[in-house]
Amino acid sequence: MDGLKQQGTDGPLRVVYRPDGGIHLEKIELTHLSGYKQSRAMRIGNRANEQLQLDIYGEIMDAVYLSNKYSSGISKDGWQRVIRVMEWLRDNWDRDDEGIWEFRAGRKHFLHSRLMC
Repeated sequence: MDGLKQQGTDGPLRVVYRPDGGIHLEKIELTHLSGYKQSRAMRIGNRANEQLQLDIYGEIMDAVYLSNKYSSGISKDGWQRVIRVMEWLRDNWDRDDEGIWEFRAGRKHFLHSRLMC
């Protein structure tokens, strides 16, 4: 994620994490299997973990809202973490990103990303 204004543990967040919280998602080609209508190549894995998708920050805030509305809400420490993540977003919300559509043509300005920020 070259060229980000600020980078650290609070941003940018990744779109995909492993179940154990890890960030390395290997993409593997399964040459012994065929896909739909015998298409090649079958792959597992996900390259979204290498993308910047700024819409996820709005989704995080929606999850925080729903958590506070329908459960005991997030802890004080959790809220402090949200604040740090949003501070990262304040400095980076206007960057080009891949958007929710995961185009492989490079980063662009997407209206959906801006609205979610």
